[in-house]
Amino acid sequence: MPDGTEERLRSRLEDGERLLFTVVCDLSPAGSYDDSLLAVTDRRVLYTEEDGGFAALPYTEIEEAAVKRMYGNARLTIRKKSGGTIRAVRFTYAVASLCDMAAAFINNVAGGCSPDSELPAAEAAFDRMKLVCPKCGRRLIREGAECIRCQSKGKIVSKLWKYVAPEKKPLIVSLIMSIITTAMALLPPFITKMLVDEIIPNSDKKMLVTVVLSLLGAYFIQHAVGALRGYILRIAGDRIVLHLRNDVYLKAQYLPMKFYDKTSTGSVINRISGDTA
Repeated sequence: MPDGTEERLRSRLEDGERLLFTVVCDLSPAGSYDDSLLAVTDRRVLYTEEDGGFAALPYTEIEEAAVKRMYGNARLTIRKKSGGTIRAVRFTYAVASLCDMAAAFINNVAGGCSPDSELPAAEAAFDRMKLVCPKCGRRLIREGAECIRCQSKGKIVSKLWKYVAPEKKPLIVSLIMSIITTAMALLPPFITKMLVDEIIPNSDKKMLVTVVLSLLGAYFIQHAVGALRGYILRIAGDRIVLHLRNDVYLKAQYLPMKFYDKTSTGSVINRISGDTA
């Protein structure tokens, strides 16, 4: 919760009233980016007003709660039995699933169900959110794990460097060869310019032979160095993949038996081969 919000919220609770769960929304009632709060107790629903205070609505006065999805954001609305609709909280789709759960919880309790009987469903919704990255919405491999997509690129580079470092020399040689092939690729246009501008107009046969041989030599060096570079890169790449697969296979030896009970052997082999290809 935002600083100071929990104290102000608990000061609004009645004697014996239990706070069951809260949903921190990322938009203000006016639609600007700011924190707002939806709090659900065993007696009432509390939500943030535009002035920063809390409004409360007992379950006995609620006809229906619903989430209305709009372009880029959504709103939880509560229809009262006495008539009229309250726009309780506004939020982006990042917390829409929690607000869907809150709306279902409110409807069930307002319909006569016990709050305690509906609480496990709410807890399950919060547990599912722990497996989702709050930044990009992608599913995490486990609760509390760092999102691969959102983690620092420096960490990814440092992990890959462990496999690339043993192949530094071949990679540096390949880089030098790339510079050579690039230089050889730029030579033919320059030779062609000399041929058109100087040699042919002057009918210089001796220079023509020299230029043709230079052109053939440039093409030969370019393709020969390129082929050798491709061979070196393939060998270095195969070694990197081999070390990576060995580490993944070693990690697979320490996975719990329940993982292999739920996952077929073919799927495991496919993951090891495919993810390290």
